[in-house]
Amino acid sequence: MSDNIAGVIQGAATFVDQIRQSERIPEKYVLVTFSDPVDLEKSRVTNDADEMISWINGLTVSGGDDCPEYSLSGLITGATLSNFNSTIYIYTDAPAKDESRETEVIEILQRKTITPKFRLRNECGGRRKREIGRYKRQSSVYDSIAQATGGDVERFSSSADLADKVQEDLMSELSFIQSNSSQAISQNNLPTSISIIKWKSTHADQLTNIEVDNSVDSLRIEINGTSNSSEIHLRHPNGSLVDSGSRDVTLQYSDNLTIFLIESPSKGLWTLENIVSNPLIINITANSSFDISSSLRDISSEGFFYPLNDNPVSGKEYVIVVLLENLPTNSSISSIVLVDEKGNAVTTTVANLLSVTPNLQYFAKTKIFKQIAGVQIHGQDSTSQQFIRTCKHTINPVDVTLKMKLFIGDLSLSNIEQLEYNITNHGGNNRSLTLDVSDDKGYIVDNRSIHFHISPGESENKLVFIRGTQPSTIVSVTASLKDEETHIVLQKLTQKLTVSSAMRPTCNLTSLGDTCQNQRGNGSNCFDIPWQGSAQVNFSGIRIASLDVSSSSVNLTHGSLWSFYGPLDVTLQGDCCTRSIVLTATDNDGFIAQCRFQLFPEDSSNNIITDSSEPTDKKETVLNLTILGAAIGGALAGIVILTTGVLLKIRHSSLKSSKVKDDTDTQIDISRVEKWDQNKTDHFQAFMLREPIVCSAPAESFFGRVH
Repeated sequence: MSDNIAGVIQGAATFVDQIRQSERIPEKYVLVTFSDPVDLEKSRVTNDADEMISWINGLTVSGGDDCPEYSLSGLITGATLSNFNSTIYIYTDAPAKDESRETEVIEILQRKTITPKFRLRNECGGRRKREIGRYKRQSSVYDSIAQATGGDVERFSSSADLADKVQEDLMSELSFIQSNSSQAISQNNLPTSISIIKWKSTHADQLTNIEVDNSVDSLRIEINGTSNSSEIHLRHPNGSLVDSGSRDVTLQYSDNLTIFLIESPSKGLWTLENIVSNPLIINITANSSFDISSSLRDISSEGFFYPLNDNPVSGKEYVIVVLLENLPTNSSISSIVLVDEKGNAVTTTVANLLSVTPNLQYFAKTKIFKQIAGVQIHGQDSTSQQFIRTCKHTINPVDVTLKMKLFIGDLSLSNIEQLEYNITNHGGNNRSLTLDVSDDKGYIVDNRSIHFHISPGESENKLVFIRGTQPSTIVSVTASLKDEETHIVLQKLTQKLTVSSAMRPTCNLTSLGDTCQNQRGNGSNCFDIPWQGSAQVNFSGIRIASLDVSSSSVNLTHGSLWSFYGPLDVTLQGDCCTRSIVLTATDNDGFIAQCRFQLFPEDSSNNIITDSSEPTDKKETVLNLTILGAAIGGALAGIVILTTGVLLKIRHSSLKSSKVKDDTDTQIDISRVEKWDQNKTDHFQAFMLREPIVCSAPAESFFGRVH
């Protein structure tokens, strides 16, 4: 592992050393470390390249013993922190443990036009023989992401080859920056880095305001529906008509489309007037480093924000979160506006500050009743000049919800399993719906299409049956809920499931031991009465990581925990001072099974004398089914510079099997919109973000996990 990370560290440090000698020197370097627990998060900012190199060289590796990692969560972090039209390099020797987030990764990469380049070291899968199959199937998620986003995947068999590729990638980026640092922006191609100011549909004699702030380097105004350019009047902030013969203005016309290209436009309020009766469609964009992106969040009963992956329910309150990139210094934000496809305001809400670091974000709570086409942010720059930025964001409110009940564990090879879906009608009318469920492997065996009627306010559960026939495969199951009359898809969700030949642990009592019950009522002290019971833990293709009991007074005797096949016989010995005892078996993937030893009947009292110094257990929590747990979180660090970046992820320490947490999306406090999956790992991942050279304030980003 250390030889892998050494090559990445050397390449990153060399890059920082070289970039500071170029014409495009980063204005600052930011090191962000985020860990488990979240209160260990730290950020360091410097404009000293030597200090940044020292931080990078200080990264070390330690701990961890399992292979798959939360690489897609790290990729989402990198994409969130990068600008539009970037390139991200991902260096890793580990498959993705969170491949269920594949859709999220593709969405953010496509939305921000980011190209991923995966550089994989084929080492991790060979560390433990039983993980080879898992490595091969999970690494395929990198291929599918690259295919969907125009990226590529390269695999290397040695650390030396990977280190050479790191040097090649980073030096290629450095060469790109240096060769383009002096190039001017061609007026005929304006704008290159596009920020949307607004779009608008207008009628005769209508004025359209165009807010131009200090961050706008050039302006592009497209007017669709004109028969010639004389049908519109474009005016400067001082009220004078724009002269197409001006040195800074280029006028283009073809096929009812008039385009104004304006270099270095005057700051202030421009106006565009439609002087004919024809309706016009206007699109206004700018070459500006300041841009925004948005996301829709749901609100939990505790007030937390969490990602919304389906269509919102009409009339319910949601949260719009707007991320601002390169907001000019001393600017202020006033409101968040939702607009329709014609650019008309649907709702206007006061913007509230959500976070400053690592991302500047504002939010607004709003109810959504009609289709939304975009989100705007309104504010003022340091000169009190009004500005508007818009991002495309389609939101389709509906009156039904579709949820899939959490499927615990993997699909058992060749066994028929059931998938349960819940549908709720939140509207005021009866609905005729169709639930269509399909998969990419042909594993669905029954109820592929279910037709049903549902009344207002009612919920229905529908079962679909699936059987995995090939081990170590990942099947993608997609459920679509559509209206039978309009055939419009109202809700759609996709779930990835793994087919496994492994049998998760089950726990069965083989001997309860009746000593305690037989001694009831004889007045004996509970410490003087020994008790013994036994259980059998069955499993296959996995290993039992730990055996635990709910009482510290009970001793366990069992066979070796190193076997991959059961059964495992367990003997428990103690006294009669405890009413019941729970035995918990946890496998090395975090699945648990439990047996409960009831020493006395539930409806009877224990008449054996107990010692007050040893309190009797008053409450036991029993899980009589196998539940899914995930590895415990670890430390993740990030390094942010300004035009290019690298992300290093290093596993910090090993899993404690006694702690299990759910491997689902974490709810997010309103003080932090994004909380990343945090898992300790001994593997590394590196992300390098290339920002477009034409940006006036480019950004480089380096991320790493530190020890």
